[in-house]
Amino acid sequence: MREKAVRFGKTKSLVGIVTEASNGAGRDGGPAVIMLNSGILHHIGACRLHVKLARTLAPAGYTVMRFDHSGIGDSDARRETLPFEKSAVLDVQEAMDYLTATRGAREFVLMGLCSGADMAFKVAGVDSRIVGMVQLDAWAYRTLGYWVRHYGNRVLKVSVWKHWLRRKLARVVRRSDPQGSAPLRPDADAVTPEYRRVFPPRDAVAADLQTLLQRGVRFFNVFSGGQSDHFNYRGQHRAAFRSVDFRDQVRVEYLPDANHLFTGLDHQEFVVNATAEWMGRQWRPAPRQETRPAEPASLAAAR
Repeated sequence: MREKAVRFGKTKSLVGIVTEASNGAGRDGGPAVIMLNSGILHHIGACRLHVKLARTLAPAGYTVMRFDHSGIGDSDARRETLPFEKSAVLDVQEAMDYLTATRGAREFVLMGLCSGADMAFKVAGVDSRIVGMVQLDAWAYRTLGYWVRHYGNRVLKVSVWKHWLRRKLARVVRRSDPQGSAPLRPDADAVTPEYRRVFPPRDAVAADLQTLLQRGVRFFNVFSGGQSDHFNYRGQHRAAFRSVDFRDQVRVEYLPDANHLFTGLDHQEFVVNATAEWMGRQWRPAPRQETRPAEPASLAAAR
């Protein structure tokens, strides 16, 4: 296995690490793999998850690139003024162009966590070179099964009832003594930073998902317990998109004990091994044609 830092893109402003087999030979007909940033985390990934994935997939014959989007980590900001949603798509396409020019890659699998999973989906929608995606904590939509599990678990917890009673008592106290019990209010001019990940409308995602599946794109989705405010059981992804024909192109796993960044070593090990196994099943090496030496002319004539 070997790793090389590269600069690429139209202005050579993007920086990435290419990991591949030591002899530089990729799988016959297999896709290259590109790993995308999660938020402002640079190309090593959350707790070096991208590094572990790349170093597991490369010996199996996959060319893997983990890179930084414009303005993140080692990559320079773009000179033109573009919103991230547009510049990030261009970044990924330039990464694919680089691997095509230098490694001969024609098809690609995108991997990402959280916002990286979101961007992988968006790029696949506009670029037919994408044949697969590994999405960690992708967009999740609540279902009836979600609410049953959510409230069913809460009803049985004493701590939830205690919290509910405390809130009720606090309201009674405020009504009886509105001035004395008024909570301290922060400065009205203070701005509290907040990050909100906005999920697109479910119907729009369902339509795009159906289009990608019809195109032959394959998915491996892993959801964590860190996204329990939106996802809480393994079958939820299919239940959320009942109108979509998943065929045999979507694999879903759920790790309820994992946090959103998959920091647990056992959870990271699962993600790495399961991803390698999924990749191997989806894109098996093309069988090499055995070439027989040409027969001597005298032997051919004797026949």
